[in-house]
Amino acid sequence: MKLTAGEVVAVAAVAASGRVAGATLRVRDPRLSGAAGEYRAAEFWAEAALADPPPAAHTQTWLTLSLAATDATLPAALEPALGRKIKTLRAEFKVLGAIQGGPPRDAVEAWRKDGGTIEVDWLHVAWGTVDLRATGTLAIDAEGRPLGALSADIRGYAAALDALRKASVVTEKVANLAKIGLALLARKPPGGGAPVLTVPVTAQGGRLYAGPLKVLNLPRVPLWVRPR
Repeated sequence: MKLTAGEVVAVAAVAASGRVAGATLRVRDPRLSGAAGEYRAAEFWAEAALADPPPAAHTQTWLTLSLAATDATLPAALEPALGRKIKTLRAEFKVLGAIQGGPPRDAVEAWRKDGGTIEVDWLHVAWGTVDLRATGTLAIDAEGRPLGALSADIRGYAAALDALRKASVVTEKVANLAKIGLALLARKPPGGGAPVLTVPVTAQGGRLYAGPLKVLNLPRVPLWVRPR
């Protein structure tokens, strides 16, 4: 892969122990070229803080991480059902349990086996017609795939189902039945606007679900967990 950018600013903080305590990264006009094509955004920003000393238990916070990207564009080769444009991506995570040094696959596998999880304190994605805001918990299963459960508020779900139907992710029958069922669960905001659907979003068995609806298949986490 090749990464280019219009501007990169990075700042690191060092604790009294000499360990890196945190870092901030801002990248303007990043472009990442790979086998699938080019990923790009107007701006990418990240801020991280590490616990010092590292936690001894998997229930304690090791890393706090905030990420944001604006006006992102996905490669055309991916043919994403919701379109190539992601207007907003913002996330705040806490990684519970320390990931030790060594080869990344081995380190993350040890963290997973020890019960390490990721607390999603906030996730906001504005992608095509969909505006999703969620919180929850994530982990990695024994096959190296995302595992977890989120509670999500979704706007634009009906148009998203139409997009999934057009992309042959779901059949027309499933999309229509889902729209009827989900419309009964959606609520009108007190101040007006598009209906809001509050549903559980789950990742299990290599699949991502919004309520009872399968959205897509989930790949293994790249480079980290050793395939079995």
